[in-house]
Amino acid sequence: MNDLMGVLALPAVWSGRNQEHVLSTLLDGIRRLLELDFVYARLNTTRSKRIERIRFAEAENIDIDSLGLREALKRWLRNDPETRPSVLDGPDGNSDFGLAAFGLGVDERVGVLVAGSARSGFPSKSERLLLNVAVNEAAIGLREAQLSSEQRGTEESSRPEIAELRMKHARLTPREREVLPFVVAGWLSKQTAAELGTSEITIRVHRGQIMRKMQAHSLAELIRMADTLGVRQLPSSAADPQ
Repeated sequence: MNDLMGVLALPAVWSGRNQEHVLSTLLDGIRRLLELDFVYARLNTTRSKRIERIRFAEAENIDIDSLGLREALKRWLRNDPETRPSVLDGPDGNSDFGLAAFGLGVDERVGVLVAGSARSGFPSKSERLLLNVAVNEAAIGLREAQLSSEQRGTEESSRPEIAELRMKHARLTPREREVLPFVVAGWLSKQTAAELGTSEITIRVHRGQIMRKMQAHSLAELIRMADTLGVRQLPSSAADPQ
């Protein structure tokens, strides 16, 4: 009963938070409540983005090859849910984990949660019931977080200043839009030129055009504009200029 009350208390922690927070607190909560060896969740969002989280037992309680277990679990998830084995062979060859999988929606195409334990007989009927309740609550929390995020995005995009900024950003050439993240990240023209394979003079021209077209009177103002537009992230291939 205490475990059930603990599960039912989780939605209060999720109120007003994003999907990443819902997943993280869900895994932390049920891992502690059920003393699981590991618990994994994957969520496919509406923006073609995948959120994955995994929690393992405390180090002093169990020694798990986390990388090997992740790979074994991914292979297990590729199987048909109707024919999957109920036990996962541990990567060390010495441990077998009983598994319980639940869809985070109408089916696993939305998302999935997998709980694992080396305890004999896992999951018991009561453990499966608690996990099922937790997943149902989480599905509601994830949906509410998604709707809240979409609403905030609609409200922000409808604000006149956001619309004006988007128009200014649209005036930039593709190359200027490529240079913009480097400018607001504090890269020097010489460093940016080396990264993009062009000349320092060309980058300086692009910087001037960016400031003019965005109507930014200072670098600090341009940084604020970039933050608002969400274009500050550098390409993953960019090296650290330091």
